[in-house]
Amino acid sequence: MDQKQAKISFPDLLREGGRSASAIEISGVAGSAQAAVLTRFYQAHRSPLLVVLPDSKTAQTFIQDLRFFAARVEMPLIYFPPYDLLPYKFISYHNEIAAGRIRALYKLLEAPRPPVVVTTVAGTMQRLIPKAEVTDFNELLMAGEEIDPEALLQKLSMGGYTRSMLVEEVGDFCMRGGILDLFCPLYDAPLRIEFFGDMVESLRFFSANTQRTQEQIDDAVILPARETLIKMGTLDQTLARIRAQAAELEVPVTQVRQVVSRIKEEGLFPGIDGLMPLMYDETDTLFDYLPSNTYMVPVEPAHIEAEAENLLDKAAEGYAQARAGQRLCVSPEALYLSTEELNGRLSAGKCIQVKQLPVQRREAAEMAPSACHLEIRTTDEVAQALKTQLRSETPFGPLVTWLHEQKAQGRVAVCACHSRAQADRLTALLANYDIRTASADG
Repeated sequence: MDQKQAKISFPDLLREGGRSASAIEISGVAGSAQAAVLTRFYQAHRSPLLVVLPDSKTAQTFIQDLRFFAARVEMPLIYFPPYDLLPYKFISYHNEIAAGRIRALYKLLEAPRPPVVVTTVAGTMQRLIPKAEVTDFNELLMAGEEIDPEALLQKLSMGGYTRSMLVEEVGDFCMRGGILDLFCPLYDAPLRIEFFGDMVESLRFFSANTQRTQEQIDDAVILPARETLIKMGTLDQTLARIRAQAAELEVPVTQVRQVVSRIKEEGLFPGIDGLMPLMYDETDTLFDYLPSNTYMVPVEPAHIEAEAENLLDKAAEGYAQARAGQRLCVSPEALYLSTEELNGRLSAGKCIQVKQLPVQRREAAEMAPSACHLEIRTTDEVAQALKTQLRSETPFGPLVTWLHEQKAQGRVAVCACHSRAQADRLTALLANYDIRTASADG
């Protein structure tokens, strides 16, 4: 902890939030304790949070921890996944990831309550489809209302959907007679739309495995399947940007003609996602989708900065290889925020830095003028003692001693079990030691 930082207790942090300081450093927490602390903060303030973690693995673990601690908290939890490939691979991003991103962006635009958004360094650095494009594409279908089926089919093709014989994956669609099946990113199951002429006669969810109806609904929202959209009204401008980029990179004319021809004939095709910035006048970032009062929460800032630099190094390498191969591509600057831009966005408003160790560089002191240091102790010693006394006459002695110590210090001890049966068994065992428990499902 830097000497220039003002100390703040955790109760004060929960009571005052960030009103007294633009940025706060919370140290001494690691693993699941980080999710526990942020859950308490959200409960106290009900403010939107953007939690940034170094990579997908830590982000997924963090989400699991949040769900555990927020089991009884009304917390809209949104995961914004990063793409799993660099754009210079010239292959399509995975449908599930592309759909997950679109779903997350839509939920952010429509969130009725302050959300908690969890993402990675890559998720915050990647430039995105503009908000206006997501909003403009959205189509509300209602049973009993009319819509031009042919216009809807064309919209799906230009919105990243793939025509298939059978709708099984997110982003698929299929038209047979007056029945349109499609798998929209917003829903867990595909939709079956029955038309009578231009009228939507019925809307139903069906199983992708059995193709059988699951539930009939009155309305449904259709989102784009990907972030790269082709709009017929702005196709000429899009092609002009592609030609200008190709000329700047000295891409062979034959390759340019091939790309232009495929866009005109097919719309979207595998590999075009890497050219997403050329589809729009300008792009947005995840920060543009967030409410203005969002708390930025970088978890382990040093790791985040290192991961950001690593991502940009890989992007620069991929760009150089694409240029050397005379492939049509866009620069890393057009696809990602720089490290300086990322740091600027994370520190522009309210910021809570979460880290395990209160180690801070001098130049970072101004980034977090207030510091809250917590002491989180594990129960590893109790667990080890239980293993040691497993075959003794009092196998639960270490746990009983620990529970009495917590009670003597005025603390509430919570034992988390994997199942109700396990919880009942623990309750019965502790009763032998005259320890009364209260159960809570969550």
